[in-house]
Amino acid sequence: MGLAPYGEPKYAKAILEHLIDVKPDGSFRLNLDYFSYCTGLTMTGRRFDAMFGGAPRSPDQPLEQRHMDLAASIQAVTEDVVLRLTRSLAAETGLRNLCLAGGVALNCVANGKVLRDGCFDKIFVQPAAGDAGGRARRSACRLSRRKPEQRPQKRCGKLDAMQGAYLGPAYEQSDIERRLLACGAIFSVADDASLIEQTAAALANGQAVGWLRAGWNLARARSAIVRYSAIRAPQACRKR
Repeated sequence: MGLAPYGEPKYAKAILEHLIDVKPDGSFRLNLDYFSYCTGLTMTGRRFDAMFGGAPRSPDQPLEQRHMDLAASIQAVTEDVVLRLTRSLAAETGLRNLCLAGGVALNCVANGKVLRDGCFDKIFVQPAAGDAGGRARRSACRLSRRKPEQRPQKRCGKLDAMQGAYLGPAYEQSDIERRLLACGAIFSVADDASLIEQTAAALANGQAVGWLRAGWNLARARSAIVRYSAIRAPQACRKR
């Protein structure tokens, strides 16, 4: 998804002709002659490599235009499949609310197109929408089969009873300062107003800024990523 805007979907037709059979309702079947994940240790096979002009790129190799075009093509096909699925679901059920989970549900570009498509009024994306999303869906399914009096009561009047995805451990100001002192770091504490001014000045001078907010992101907890961003002004981003 992230690489797709830099390419053109020139391989989309080939993907639909050879790799995936998509039905009008969005159901699909992959042609496993091009994939190896069922029988080997790689996702794709030699026929896939031959169709798209080379073997998978290693991490130390530069990105080429064909990589971007392939990303754009896969994104286009993904969006087509997702829209077919959601349209058929809306027509079949008549429901106006949609809940999404699973790895593809993290594709925010496709989600935006589903919302703008107008088949559903509200869309909720389960924030741990990777493999954990399947377990959450299974739990929700079992819960829905209980009698109303056996279900846990919702105690929050808001639409998002989870109150966001930042449900992991948080870092208090006092704990941060204690740890900085313990390692001999040189630092100063700023209020919100001066913090914004200092950050803007650093960005204007071409410096990078690390911005930490409390709370681990539930969707990324397995890789221990917190609510953290590395910020730099676009004109200064010659280095990552």
